[in-house]
Amino acid sequence: NNILGITEDTPLSAQVSVIYRIGGKEYSVSKSVPLNVYNRNALIWDDASKLSSFVTPKDPVVSVFSRGVLNRFRNSRFSFMNSNILSAMQIFDSLGVYGITYVKDPKTPFAVFSKSRTQVDFIQYPRDTLRFKTGDCDDLTVLTSSLLENVGIECATVTVPGHIFLLFNTGVPESNAAEISQNGNLVVRRSGTVWIPVETTMLGKPFLRAWEEAAKAYARNAGSAEIAVSSVHEGWEKYAPVTLNETQWS
Repeated sequence: NNILGITEDTPLSAQVSVIYRIGGKEYSVSKSVPLNVYNRNALIWDDASKLSSFVTPKDPVVSVFSRGVLNRFRNSRFSFMNSNILSAMQIFDSLGVYGITYVKDPKTPFAVFSKSRTQVDFIQYPRDTLRFKTGDCDDLTVLTSSLLENVGIECATVTVPGHIFLLFNTGVPESNAAEISQNGNLVVRRSGTVWIPVETTMLGKPFLRAWEEAAKAYARNAGSAEIAVSSVHEGWEKYAPVTLNETQWS
C-alpha cells in the first residue's frame, strides 16, 4: 500500500533477469528497464469499472460525513417515503450546504480524457473532494457513491459521451416502479429493481432537479452503444477499493 503515497508520477528503473536453458546449458540475460509509476490518482478509461477502486465507503472520513448527516436528521425522516431516496436526498442536499461545487478539471477534463484509451486521467478520492470542496463530474460521482454505499445504498456509474453520473438502487421491485414515480422516464429498471439517476454536478441545487437532469441524460443515450452502466459492487470484484493511509483531517 506504500504505492498510495506516490502523489507525483515517478520514474524508476527495474532490473529484469531471464534465466533459460538450451541443450542442457543454462544462460542468463539481465537488462535495466526504465519505467514510470503513475501517481495514486491516475486512471485510464479503457474500462469504466476501474472507477470503482476510487469508491471508498469504509474510509473513516466518508463514514463521519454520511452517518453524521443521517444522524443529524434522524428526527426529520418520513415513514411514507422510500428510505433510500430519503437518505440520498439528505446526503445530496448536505453536500450542497457544506459547499461542494462542480469545477471542470482544466488539465484532465472528463469530456476529453474519457474518449481516450491511453491518456491518463486524474481522479480525486472522496476524502480529498470533501477536503477541497471542488471536483469535476467523475470526482463528484465517486464522492456521492461512496457516501451512499457507506449507508448501504447500492450504486452504479453511468458514462455517456463526455459525461458521467450515478444511479442508486431504491430497493423497490420493478413491478412496483409506480411507487417511486408515475413517470417511467424518471426511473431506471435494472437487475429487478428500480434505480434513480442523479446528476452530481448539480450539488447545491434541489435534489429533484438533479434527478430530472440525470434522467434526461439517461433517456437520451439509452440503447446507444456509447452508454455504459457499471455496478460499483461488480467493479469491486476486479478493482477493489483502495485502503488509504490514516489522516488526521475529518
